[in-house]
Amino acid sequence: MDKEQRKDEENKLDDFNPLHRDLFEENEEFSAEVIPTDVVPTNPSDNIAREQGQESSNMIGLIAIILSISSFFMFPAVLGPAGAVVGLITYTQGNVTLGIWSIVLGLTSFVAYFILLPLFI
Repeated sequence: MDKEQRKDEENKLDDFNPLHRDLFEENEEFSAEVIPTDVVPTNPSDNIAREQGQESSNMIGLIAIILSISSFFMFPAVLGPAGAVVGLITYTQGNVTLGIWSIVLGLTSFVAYFILLPLFI
């Protein structure tokens, strides 16, 4: 490559981005200078708190599913909505599966109670 061609390429690079002309000129990778190297260490107490929060969400979810299932056998007008409300709390805390099951079972029991109640009176 002769000097004239190199000067033409330098002028093109100047038109592209004059601030990084020397980086492009040397054909070096500059991602190491662009990417921040500070890594934020994780705090072990955050992980413990997250695990304890997950355990409490699981316990509330189990209570919700027990309320919803038991509403099929006794007091559906009380336990059905209670299971659905506790299931909603479980759902908002991040335990989606138990929350949805509790809501569906509780509301199903509650609706079935009011549909079947006139048949037995």
